[in-house]
Amino acid sequence: MVRYLEMPERIQPLGVKAPLRILVVVASPRSLPALDVPAEWARLNDALGQQVAQGAVQLERLEPATLNGLQSQLRQGSYHVLHFIGHGEFDGEARMGQLWLEEADGEGRAVSAEQLGMLLHDHDSLRVCVLNACEGGRSAIADPFAGTAQTLVQQGIPAVAAMQFRISDTAAIALAREFYAALVVGYPVDAALAEARKAVFAQGNNIEWGTPVLYMRSPDGRVFDTEEERMSPDKEQG
Repeated sequence: MVRYLEMPERIQPLGVKAPLRILVVVASPRSLPALDVPAEWARLNDALGQQVAQGAVQLERLEPATLNGLQSQLRQGSYHVLHFIGHGEFDGEARMGQLWLEEADGEGRAVSAEQLGMLLHDHDSLRVCVLNACEGGRSAIADPFAGTAQTLVQQGIPAVAAMQFRISDTAAIALAREFYAALVVGYPVDAALAEARKAVFAQGNNIEWGTPVLYMRSPDGRVFDTEEERMSPDKEQG
């Protein structure tokens, strides 16, 4: 459920002062089964409502959900997390994962993990990707580095949480709420996802708590150095 990919480049925790800025991409191309985009956006806002009200989290939605739009948005501000909601695929023969974004006319555009990774690589503040998409966490048996999440980690993203299977709205809301709540108070990313899993399990859901998988290149899971963590008594004594 947590898979560490040892890479030559060492990841240093990024000093972050609230709010944690999350760029949300909800993509529903016309050529694929439709998502209720307003409802998906509303559910995420409801899940993180407390953190947003406290100023700990800031949500921004990419509109339109195009690759060019994503590139432009990343130029305009610093984001700490990319949260994707939409369709994904894994090609077992090509050993390649991809996500579906939109074209300007609303049609679908398949974006390979390599393409997306190249775009995100230079955005230094981006430390975490959350992929709420089918097969985002799938890999090939013969190649553990194949797949969308794994490729993004290879391209320089310190941590990627992805779904191995389809996940229900109820479980996805609980995962998002507890994962980000733990991140903003200084939990390592793997411990934050463990908190999120426990929240799903506590709902009586003894299956979907195992749906997310975390790939990371940080050996201790510390991708952020939050203000709360820097001001903690243990830090001051050290």
